[in-house]
This record gives sequence, C-alpha cells and structure tokens, in this order.
Amino acid sequence: MASIKLKYTNACSQYMKRAIMMTKRTKVILMHLGIWVIYWCIESLKLSFAFSNVFIERNLLTEALINLSSGTAFFYTLILFVLPVKTNSIRVFELLWRLALALLVCVALRRCGILLMAEWIGFKSPVVTNLKFFFVSGFDLFTRFGIYATLIWFFRRQGELRKQMLQKELEEEKLKHAVLKAQINPHFLFNTLNLIHSQAISTGYHVIEETVLLLSDILRHSLQDNKSDDPVLVNDELLHIKKLNHLNTLRFNGKYYFDIIDEGTEYQNKIPALILLTFFENAMKYGVFNDPQYPVILHVKQSPNVLEIHMKNKIANSESTNTREGYAIGKRYIKNILDKFYKKNYILQYHNDGVFYVVNLKITKE
Repeated sequence: MASIKLKYTNACSQYMKRAIMMTKRTKVILMHLGIWVIYWCIESLKLSFAFSNVFIERNLLTEALINLSSGTAFFYTLILFVLPVKTNSIRVFELLWRLALALLVCVALRRCGILLMAEWIGFKSPVVTNLKFFFVSGFDLFTRFGIYATLIWFFRRQGELRKQMLQKELEEEKLKHAVLKAQINPHFLFNTLNLIHSQAISTGYHVIEETVLLLSDILRHSLQDNKSDDPVLVNDELLHIKKLNHLNTLRFNGKYYFDIIDEGTEYQNKIPALILLTFFENAMKYGVFNDPQYPVILHVKQSPNVLEIHMKNKIANSESTNTREGYAIGKRYIKNILDKFYKKNYILQYHNDGVFYVVNLKITKE
C-alpha cells in the first residue's frame, strides 16, 4: 500500500512539473507573439506614412510582408542556432561560420519568396529586377534584425551571468555557515565544561579561570559575524589556533601534541577567514593528536609576496577523510573562497598515503 501511494505521489509530482513547464512555455510563446504583432503594426504604420497607398497596392504590401517574415526568421535563427546558448562558451570561428550560413539561407529564402510572389501576382519591384538593390535592401533588413537578436541575447546573457554569480555567492554562504556550524562543536563545548566542573571540585581556581577565559575568547571568535568576507590577518588566525591548542592541552591533561611553526610574522599577511581554522578542525576531527612521536604540524611561512601553509597529521583510521561529509564541506568552502579571492594565484594540494594526511597551500600576491 505504501509503495502504491509513493508511486502515485511521484506521478502527481511529475505531472505538476510538466504542467508548470508547459505553462511557462505557453507564456513565453504568447509574449513573443504579442511583441511581434506590435512590431509589425508599427512597421506597417511607418510604411503607410511613407507610402499612402501601401494597403491598396499589392506590390508594396507583399514586399513588406516578405521582408518582415525574412527578418523575423533571421532573428530566431540567430537566437536559436548562431549565438551560443551557454554563457561561458563563445567560440569565434564557430560563431562566424554559423552566422554566414544563417545569412545565406535567409537571403536565399527571401529571394525565393520575392520571386515566387512576383510570379504569382506579377509585380515588378526593384527588389525583383535589380539584384544590387536586392542585396542593399537585404543588408539593411538583416542588419536591423541582427542587432535586435544580439541585444536580446546580450541582456539574456547578462541575466544568466548575474544568476550564476548569485547562485555561487549563495553556495559560498551555505558552505561558510556549514563551516561555522561545524566549528562550534557541541562535544568540544560539553567536554570543556566537564573539565571546568572537575577542576572546580578537585583543584583550584587558577586553572578554572584560565580555562573559562580561553573558552570565552574562542567562542567569541567563532561566533563573530564575518559578513564582509574580507581577509583577516594570518597572525590573528594563528593566535586563535594557539588558544585552541592551549585549551586542548588543559582538556587532555598534556596528552596533546600539536606543533605550530610560524615564520615571518612581521609581514602581516592576510588570508580569507576560516581557512586556517578549517585545516585545524579537520586535523582534530580526523587525525591523531595524542601520539608524541607524530604530532600534528602546522607550519605557516609569511614573506612579502608569498604565503605558505603546510599541515600534516597522522590519520586516525583507515577510512579516507575524503569520504566524510564534514571534511568535504570544508574542502569545498576552501576551494570556493580561494577561487574568489586569488583566482589562479594559488596552489592547493592534498596528499593521503594512508598513514599521513598533508595539506599544502601556497598563495602568491599579484
């Protein structure tokens, strides 16, 4: 019964999607028809002002209808066949041969239409008798409709590019919020509060005060709003990680081995927020930090034009970190934010040999 109900629900959903698509297409078709009716009426009125007998003289009316039909056909040929559909793939050679082919076909159709109408109704317009006049008038006609098509394509392309940018920004925000959410680890907070409680019972107030202050600073840094997405000082991010290290040392009673090597702190380089912290969080979640022989290593080297980050940790178990959802979110966030700020001016490498996991990031200033 449940499977039948599920099939019925899926069928209804598919039907609704098709109905919505058909409605959208119908609206687009009606909109196009309405625009062309208005345009043709305007062109007819312009002809009537230029030639008072345009609606009486069959020659002029026939020629006008053939020209408008040819121009409209050329317009849709450009939109549907010549101009690229995808906004990121404009190939000049392909565009030129398609344009030439479309122009030849539409010119030939216009010529055939005019000759057929001349044969049937017997009119002798210069468009029929004078080949040079035919090509000159055709050039004006197809240039005009080509400009219309190019403008429509350009504005549609700009709209699609804007939509892609908004979608990318939305994806970045989602990833950023996911990373922020992952930072505020409930287990970490719970264990830290347990540490405070146990210290309050068994020892003294000095460790409790130090732990509370560290936890307060860490939570303040994690919860602060970074709406601007502006890069922050590498030294500030390192200071935050050092506080996390100190708190973890207290939490694990010294059985915590994490070495930080920072070189060139005087250069005050900047980096997008959360990148260093994401590396740190991934090492804590998926790495071994209680083995004194293989401590987690974070090496940050700053220079005037280059920032290098090296992270190495022993893998906690044989399961690949790449398959974990939390790791994948952080990895996608880092790539998106680096692409946004540095484009091709960075190198990000991951290496997993089954025993150690290594991350190398090199950022070069322009």
